[in-house]
Amino acid sequence: MLMGTIDNLRTPYLLIGGEMEEHINNVIAVNAAVQDVWRKYKNEVGAERLYAGNRVVGATFPDCGVPDGWIHRQKDPRCVVIPKARTVLREQFDQLPRMLTAYEFNEGISCPIVTVGNRQLFASFELYGDRMVVWIPSGALDMGYEPLKEMQELTKSEINELITLQSGVDIITN
Repeated sequence: MLMGTIDNLRTPYLLIGGEMEEHINNVIAVNAAVQDVWRKYKNEVGAERLYAGNRVVGATFPDCGVPDGWIHRQKDPRCVVIPKARTVLREQFDQLPRMLTAYEFNEGISCPIVTVGNRQLFASFELYGDRMVVWIPSGALDMGYEPLKEMQELTKSEINELITLQSGVDIITN
């Protein structure tokens, strides 16, 4: 499922101000600050790349190198290394901040997490220029979630127009 497309599992809403927009802007700011710390750390240790989801789990160095104080992660074929246990490097690594998770984002907007088959669906957001679109799992509406007054449901053509404006590429739909 591509972000920015309407499907039967999610409903897009244009967000116009309010507490939810403040919460989303806070999530963006927190995660941007975390990424800045990660970038600084990467440069300090001389890593080529950090591997992370909502937290850093390893690093790679040029030519698959393993600098002093670092070891290969078990069963990881991508040359990903971590600092050795009980070292200053490991303490610094373990103290790196983590990004806010989808669970924390959903709690902040009071949207239930919807389970469909073996998938969990979370609310999410996307920015299209200065427009913010919140995607609510359709099942949340069935569970009694009511969109805020600051949320305007978008049609397929409206969301495609926003995507086209953002990307500059025309979208062909059926």
